[in-house]
Amino acid sequence: MNKSKLLCPKCLGPSIEVGFDTVFNLTDNFIRHKIEEKNFYLCINSECEVAYFTGGELIIPISQLKKPLWFKNTNNQVIVCYCRDITLEDLVFAIKELNEEISIKTIVHFLQKNDRPLQCIQHNPTGMSCEKLFINAIEYGKKIKNMK
Repeated sequence: MNKSKLLCPKCLGPSIEVGFDTVFNLTDNFIRHKIEEKNFYLCINSECEVAYFTGGELIIPISQLKKPLWFKNTNNQVIVCYCRDITLEDLVFAIKELNEEISIKTIVHFLQKNDRPLQCIQHNPTGMSCEKLFINAIEYGKKIKNMK
């Protein structure tokens, strides 16, 4: 079986492969002792309670993560940048307040979060950069600002 084609054992939905470091850094202490350095997969079905799984028996539910998965979040706290801990609410606030060119850099500076190092592999649940999500969130925030 091709590793990139593994389906979630719970919902049979699609997944993406993520690194061990990502899973280890995002899981709570209760589950960490069960984690071995293996191939992990992130279930990308927004309705499924599974966060990560291995090709074997280990399933890590979203309840055992330190921070919510932005696309599975049920409490409406969408995290746009995991490294800098910027939520969609923070971003919309910044866009409403800023009177200059809106960019990732200006928002991060306005929120005083530019001193935090970018470590997406450890902090973003996908193990990838938050840049695309951040840019999409900026466009959303601009629409909200223009509606008022």
